[in-house]
Amino acid sequence: MKKLILILVLAGFFYSANAQDNLEIVDPGKMWSYMDHVTWMPSFDKKTYYHKFNGDTIIDQMTYLKVWQSEDEYYQDWVHYGYIRSDENGDVYFLNNIFYGGLIYRFDVQVGDTFTIYNPHLYEFQVEVLSLDSVLISPLEQYRKRIVIADPNIGWNEPETWIEGVGSMAGIINSGFHAHLLTGGVVTVLCEWQDGTKVFSHPDWSSCFMTTVSTPENPENEPVLTIFPMPLENNSVIKINKQLNDGRIVFVDMFGKTVKEMATSNEETISIQRDSFSPGIYIVSLYDESRFVDRVKLLVK
Repeated sequence: MKKLILILVLAGFFYSANAQDNLEIVDPGKMWSYMDHVTWMPSFDKKTYYHKFNGDTIIDQMTYLKVWQSEDEYYQDWVHYGYIRSDENGDVYFLNNIFYGGLIYRFDVQVGDTFTIYNPHLYEFQVEVLSLDSVLISPLEQYRKRIVIADPNIGWNEPETWIEGVGSMAGIINSGFHAHLLTGGVVTVLCEWQDGTKVFSHPDWSSCFMTTVSTPENPENEPVLTIFPMPLENNSVIKINKQLNDGRIVFVDMFGKTVKEMATSNEETISIQRDSFSPGIYIVSLYDESRFVDRVKLLVK
């Protein structure tokens, strides 16, 4: 019996380690956020986008995952953005919605290598590998290969950094956007999640979602739904600051799957336990009958 328990514990440990040591880019368990920000206007406008890959499709006899994009802080509303695949060498290819595109990443490289990027949201151009080293990424606290590229044919553009398993520091679908700067704004990756657990956070930014152009979703004048303490480590309390006729609380994971529902009717506080959830981020929504009332994020450690 003791041997069986030890085997199960070790199996769980190795599964967790392998899940977080995932160097693949094209993975339906991953999600990224990146920020598009204007640096030359007084308002310094910011807008954040999420990207994820989900749903197989066949294009020219090759299997792609569909690329989805969301501007919603609570990542509930997604639009189809394109297609992505990787080959046996780890090269990554992206097509937009009209099937135009090509190579956007190559990680098996040496200093001095040159190749052409075919990012359909920019244009195609040649890049050269300037340097290779490793960098510690947080909060995973793991060293990953870092690749610095630039266009060798021009001298006025900035180098661009790629991190294995994370992608470009311009954003997962924005490879080349730092090597060829866009007029009017800068794009920067903010965070990456693996199976709901954050594995990368940009060291220069404190949040995974930053915007100056959104409007509050909550139709109430004051917050109705709060959860404390946050994050959920043992027990937390949901507090509802409103009389409800037929209340319902819905917990949804980062990939849109409903993992828990709770009925509530005029209850001010509800207790939730850590062992009811896997680690990650959840969207907690409050409804009264069919009417949406409020929504908050829940972080489970």
